[in-house]
This record gives sequence, structure tokens and C-alpha cells, in this order.
Amino acid sequence: MSGAPGGSAQASAGSGGTGAAVEDEPSPAGAAGQGGTAGQAGTAGAEPIVDGTPCATSDDCDDGKPCDGQEACVSGFCAAGEAPSCDPNLQCSDNEGGACVFADESPWIVYQADDDTPGVPEVYAVKRGLLGKMTPIKLNDPLDAGWETIGGTWSPDHQLYTFIVRQRSPYQATMQTVRFGRGLPEKAVTIPGDSMDWAPSGRAFAMSEASGISIYEYATDGTFKRAFTSTDPDNEDGYGDWTPLDELVFISTSKLTQKSSIRLAKLEGTTWKASELATGIADLWRFDVSPTGTEFIYQAQHSDSYGPMYVMGVHSGGAPKPLAPAGYHPFSWSRDGSKFLLLEEDDAGYTKAYLGTGSAYSRQMTQIAPGEIISSAWFTPDSKQVILWEPANEWAHDVTLLDPAKNTAYSYDTLARNGLRDSGPFFSQDQDLAVIPERDYNNTEIHLLLFSLSGRHSRDRFDSIPPDNEYRDVRISAHNEFVAYTKGVYPNYDGAYVDLRYNTSGDPKPVRLPGEGTLYSFNFDSSGTALYYIRELDNGARDCYYLDLSRQVAQAPIKVNRDGRTNQCSAQPLTP
Repeated sequence: MSGAPGGSAQASAGSGGTGAAVEDEPSPAGAAGQGGTAGQAGTAGAEPIVDGTPCATSDDCDDGKPCDGQEACVSGFCAAGEAPSCDPNLQCSDNEGGACVFADESPWIVYQADDDTPGVPEVYAVKRGLLGKMTPIKLNDPLDAGWETIGGTWSPDHQLYTFIVRQRSPYQATMQTVRFGRGLPEKAVTIPGDSMDWAPSGRAFAMSEASGISIYEYATDGTFKRAFTSTDPDNEDGYGDWTPLDELVFISTSKLTQKSSIRLAKLEGTTWKASELATGIADLWRFDVSPTGTEFIYQAQHSDSYGPMYVMGVHSGGAPKPLAPAGYHPFSWSRDGSKFLLLEEDDAGYTKAYLGTGSAYSRQMTQIAPGEIISSAWFTPDSKQVILWEPANEWAHDVTLLDPAKNTAYSYDTLARNGLRDSGPFFSQDQDLAVIPERDYNNTEIHLLLFSLSGRHSRDRFDSIPPDNEYRDVRISAHNEFVAYTKGVYPNYDGAYVDLRYNTSGDPKPVRLPGEGTLYSFNFDSSGTALYYIRELDNGARDCYYLDLSRQVAQAPIKVNRDGRTNQCSAQPLTP
């Protein structure tokens, strides 16, 4: 063995691993920690050096295998060391410096439930491949009376899980972040505040704090350090947007003058520095950074009226330019940032839609669908086409697809006719497949149909929902293999999924999600081959189930939580 093993090689009941906290920040009541379960001693790894080998120092005996124990030179001869012990389901790894790691490489399932104390939701984690074999690990320390956990999200690298620990009255809250590696989850790190926004790289996050905004960086020693702050007693709470380059465009507003400044914070060497982009903006109402991070728009609202909309470059400098006159103007960028849409209502009450290409700062816009009545418009996820909602009659609007690349007349196709309260289309992650609701007449069945920009599906209906029912939470799995959705009448909802793997066209059939009770929530995992869903029974119990969809014939669902009331349940995303 070479040196001490990396990390703790043994976990006991209630242990929390190595503690960590935000620098200079105290841990509040209810600070998260590590639950865990007691484990039995494991078995050694590699064969040690045979006792009795002549030696001058202990270095002569080291075989470079941490998992067979630390060899020592005793009275001129090598003596074998004692192998480290690991919890059940873990094994010692020489490649990890003697740390205990899971042989099972399935993702973690994290859920919130009151498994231990009725009415007090806490956070638990269990390996998906060890469901039924492994006791879920509690991620937070025991909570003081009146405290609970809510929410939860993964960092961009999918290694950190953050949740909120709060007290309802009087309101207090902090966030807790847990790092997941190949071994047991580490002890939670306490972060002040109740909201955070990760930088795209995951190396830092921004947090709105009293009187400003701060940036925290994750350090190699497991702590979060405040690397930048714009806090000022005379300022209101700040907010901002990250650019793809891990630069933060943020707002600072004076309590005294109610005027705002838009600033840019970026890392120069090892130091975060801020510069002014725009200043003296009274009654700032909206602010939006482009997907490319090269420009942003902003607009003020004065009482019941809206000021002009301006656009400005993030790095190019120069004064802001007016993009639209005073008034309410829905605005959106395409996902790739290469185009933008601007809606403008004329004096007659008709909405004009303008399509811009390239930089909004250049203000190169062309009206699309002139003469048409448009209630809404947005880009398809591939950034190439535009979806329009056009009123059709007193009860419906048409969903049309416009392709600006076809010709200068902007020809378009009608995809479906929706009721005024319907929504959609709902697009897949790969930006091609969509689910669109359709009605033939007013107060008739809602037909759910598949449509794809590539032509793989063309208005394939897969379910019809009674007119007194509703549909919600339409989701498409990764790789477009499944569609899942909720349907029913409030508060009694059920769920179904459609398998598209073996029926790429024609008449795919929905399958009900197994189990009793109302469907409370559901989500696909990042691989698209599993569903996690919560059903609520009449007695108020909520159970989370894992449904494996990877095989042609779906397996029976597996219960994830113990016996508590589950509020949230999801799997760790798979890192590409």
C-alpha cells in the first residue's frame, strides 16, 4: 500500500464523511449532513507481500496496492498490513487510492420524502441498480423542529445535487449541496440563500443576495468561496444571466433613485472584475441576454405604459440602439442566437411579426406573414422555422409552421387546429419530434398527434382525450423513443406513455403507467429508457416508482422510497 487511502474507507451509522462549509458562513439550524447506514467489514483486495521478505525500510515492502493494507518493515522483514473495510455494496479500489467505491455504476436516484418523520420531508439517495438491496442514504442531518427540505437540482456536470433547507415561520432558508462520486455521497456543504444559477461550465454559480449579487466558486478542498460580490446597502437584490463564456450580465438597482445599471462580471486571470454596460435606466422591466452572450435587450415600464426596447452589445461597446418603439413587444431569440422575433401591435389591433437575422444590434428585420392575424409566434427548437398561432374562429386558433428559407413570401403549412385553451407543440430534446393537440370542433375530443420536422412522423394520432378531460406535462424521452403525458379531470389525473421504438408510423398505442392512485408527477431519465413517477393514494401516501423501459416488454415498476410521503423523485443525469 502507498500512503493513506483517499477518503474514508469505512462508514458507520450516521456518519457524514468529511465536512465542508461556505467560507466565513455559519451553518444554520437544519444544516444538511450525511445519514448513511452501518456496514460490515469488507474483504481485502490484492494479495499482500508474503511475510518474511528482507527489508531495510517500509518502502521496500510497499507493493503499490492500497487495498491489501499498509505493509511495514518489522525487525528487518516485511509484514502484511490490515486491509481497509468497506460498507456493503462497496469495494476497495486501488485506482482510487484505496477508497471504497461502488461496483454498481448505475445512476443515483434522489428523492424527498418523510420516510423517517411524518410531515417532515428529507432528502435521500439510493443507487438505481441496488434498489431493494441498499438502504437509502439520508443526505441531510436531522432537522430541527419546523425545518424541512424542498426543491432540488443537479449541477451542469451532474456531480453536485443542491436542495433547500427552510423554516416556514419565521422564514429562514439555506441551500445544501452534496457531491456524488464513485463512493458514498459526501457530507452536504451549506450555502447561504435560497436560489442559485450555475455557470454553464459548472465551475461557479451566481446568487441573488440582499443588496446585490455574488459569484461563488467551487474549490478543490470541497468548499464554496465567494469570489465576487456587487452587494451595496443602497442597492436592491440583484439578478443576472450567464453567457456561454461563463460571464455574468447582471442588474444593480439603487433603492434611492430606482435607477438600474446593467453590468458585466467576468474572470480575468484569477480575479472577477465588473464593468458598466448601461446606466441610469429608470423602471427597468425586462432584460434578456442572447444565447450567444454577445448582446442583450432591455425595456422599461412606466406605470401602465412601456418604454422603447433597446439592444446593446456585451463586448462591442457603443451606445444602446432602439429596437422597437414604446409599447408591449413580445421578443424572443432562436435557440442558436442566429435570429430573433419581434411582435408589434398596430393601431388597428393587428399584430405584426418581424423576423430578424444575425445581430439584433444591426436591426435587420423583415415582416413575416403580412396581412395575417397573429396571436403568438416562436422559433422551432432547430432555429430554422417559426411556429405561429393564428386565430381561426371564436373557439380555436391554427398552429402553422412557417419556413423563411422557402421563398420571400414565407409560405407556411397548417399543422393543427387548437382550442383557445390548448397549448403546444411540445418538442423533443433533439429538436425534431413534437406532440401537438388538435380538436375537430369546439368542445370535442382532444387528439394528440405526432409531428416531426424531418418527416419521420406526419400527424400520427396516438390518443384521444374526452372533451371534459385535460392533458398536462407532455414529455418526449431522449432519442425520441417514448412520449409520456398526464390526462384526466382535476384532481384525479392518470398517466400514459407511448412506445415509438417498434412503430415509427401508423397507429402507436398508449400504455397506462402501472399503479394505483392519482399521478402526482413524472419524468424521464436522461437516457430516455426509464420513467420515475409518483402516485398519490386516497390516504395521502405518495410513492415513487422506477419503470424500466429499456426492453421491448416493460418490466414491473420498482418502488423507490420506503413508506413516507414523497414530494420529488428523479435520477442523476448521465454525463456524456
